[in-house]
Amino acid sequence: MSHIVCMAHVRRKFYDAREDATVASKQLLAAIQTLYRIEARSKAGSLDLPALLELRSKESRPAFENVGELLKSFDKMRPPKTPFGKAISCALNQWEAIERYLGVPEAEIDNNSIEHALRVVVMGRRNWLHVGGEVGGERAANLFSLTISCHRLKVEPHAYLCDIVPRLSSHRQREIWKLTPRGWRDNRAQAAAEAASHTCTG
Repeated sequence: MSHIVCMAHVRRKFYDAREDATVASKQLLAAIQTLYRIEARSKAGSLDLPALLELRSKESRPAFENVGELLKSFDKMRPPKTPFGKAISCALNQWEAIERYLGVPEAEIDNNSIEHALRVVVMGRRNWLHVGGEVGGERAANLFSLTISCHRLKVEPHAYLCDIVPRLSSHRQREIWKLTPRGWRDNRAQAAAEAASHTCTG
């Protein structure tokens, strides 16, 4: 498991520090935006994980290193207790953890999509009081996690759960990944492709 710091939180601190260091903040925001444009292209092109990893290696890493050089060059521009100084310190202190997304293709540059997904839980918090206790809450959390993962992977949650739940007790432990939303989706896609191939050749 890798601890990866959200780039959006880092970016937000520089956005809030614009009045304190206008030119430097804008330069850093523009450099960070380059990273987001690369991620947007990868999503638009529906890149698979190996292709995304290659794109990040070739384009994102040099852009990321450019952001790091800017941070170091601006480090002494403002006292550490000013908004811009705090933003610089925050970014540099967590730089190694921010960088990790480059080598983990399953990870995103920030966790905004996860935060948005969890808003549904927060907004309906009173409705979740029926869980009754810690065990019920844990089960509900597991179901929320699966459902949110399904939405992110464009898997229909009801179809997924109806298929895997009856098979949980008899499924092979070493192939448990096939019951995850991603594994279930990919396995079904592969089976459909093989069936189509057999139909064409027959």
